[in-house]
Amino acid sequence: MGKRIFWISCSLVTILIAVPVSISVYGDIAVYKRGGIVKVMLTSIPDKNTGFLKFKLNGSNYDKKLDGQINVLTLHPGDTITLKYLAGYEDNFLFPNEDPLFWDYGIEAIMAFLACCFMYYGLRKVPPDIKVYFRKWS
Repeated sequence: MGKRIFWISCSLVTILIAVPVSISVYGDIAVYKRGGIVKVMLTSIPDKNTGFLKFKLNGSNYDKKLDGQINVLTLHPGDTITLKYLAGYEDNFLFPNEDPLFWDYGIEAIMAFLACCFMYYGLRKVPPDIKVYFRKWS
C-alpha cells in the first residue's frame, strides 16, 4: 500500500507543479499570438548577455530577462529597440523573433507525461519497487 501511495502522490505533486507553470506561460503565449510591436527606450543594460535588460515604455519602467537572445555589447542606455507587447500583460515582453511555444508546450507535455507515468505506476496491480540510491525503499 505504501508504494501505491508514493506513486499516486508523485503524480499529484507533478500536476500541482504544472498548474502554476501553465499559468505563468499563458502570458508569453498571449503576447506571442496577439501582441504588437512597440519601440522601447533602454535605461539599463547588463554586463553580460544574461541578466535583466531594463527599459521604458510610455513612461513606465519594465525589465526583461535575457538568455543570450541579443548581443548587449552593441547596445547603450538611451537606444531604442523593438519588442512585442500586449496591453494587460505588462510582465511579458518578447523579442519580435522570439517563439515561446516550443519550450512552453514542451515543458507542459513533459509534466503531463510524468504525471501519467506516476499514476500508471500507482494504479498497477503490483506497483514497482521504489529504489533510492539503489536501495529498496518501502
